[in-house]
Amino acid sequence: VRAKTSKRGLDKNRVGIVSPQGGPVVWLDPGEETIWWLSEEVWSKDGKRILLDYQSKDTKTRTIVAADAPDLPEAPSTEELPAPIPSPPDKKKDTTVKAWKVYQETDARWIYTYDGFVTDTTSTDFSPDGSRILFTSEKSGFNQLYTVPVRGGKAKRVTQGKGAVDWAGWTGDGKSIVTLAYDADPALRSLFLAPANGGASRPLPGESTYLTHPFLSPHGDRVLVEGSRLGVPYDYYVADLTARTARQIT
Repeated sequence: VRAKTSKRGLDKNRVGIVSPQGGPVVWLDPGEETIWWLSEEVWSKDGKRILLDYQSKDTKTRTIVAADAPDLPEAPSTEELPAPIPSPPDKKKDTTVKAWKVYQETDARWIYTYDGFVTDTTSTDFSPDGSRILFTSEKSGFNQLYTVPVRGGKAKRVTQGKGAVDWAGWTGDGKSIVTLAYDADPALRSLFLAPANGGASRPLPGESTYLTHPFLSPHGDRVLVEGSRLGVPYDYYVADLTARTARQIT
């Protein structure tokens, strides 16, 4: 497949962190790569780290970086309001926190991160204990699941099979990963449980044959998903990952 060249206006993106009480912004410094297409930004479960998943301007390079949450400057009190901004404004150096590169890959044609039809989010996320980062990649030819140490290193492939993974999320204990995937037939999507350290994925029971738009519960023990069958509009289903059961709720 050859992708046609297209021209469009793009803006450089920046990610900043600010206290909920207000105050100066601390900007994330991603390094040498400019953030053109920001696919995801995620906080770790303990709120001590943040990751960014983004693409280059030509959509051929994908980079995942992480940073420690900075100590945020305190907001000035009402008695210490800053003086009016001069015109023209004084140029001040931004306060930044340096991010480190966790993972990067390049494809000569195009980097895929998520579908938008089956799911409108990436799978990139910290493990519950913050030691690993989960992501999907098409570098094997089909979208599969990988984990990489939070400080970077060699990525480990978690899922195998002949099909593809559309979405994935950590279970609450971090021992397994739930995926929305198909094995051989793209029209038969199901939920699967895969051991986080690798091994055979096991399908979860369900009545629907086509699942989309999964949403993982905060404790990582249930998944809300839209399910449909040929000629029947979708309903909502909830899969219990501990009991390995699913029930229709609409």
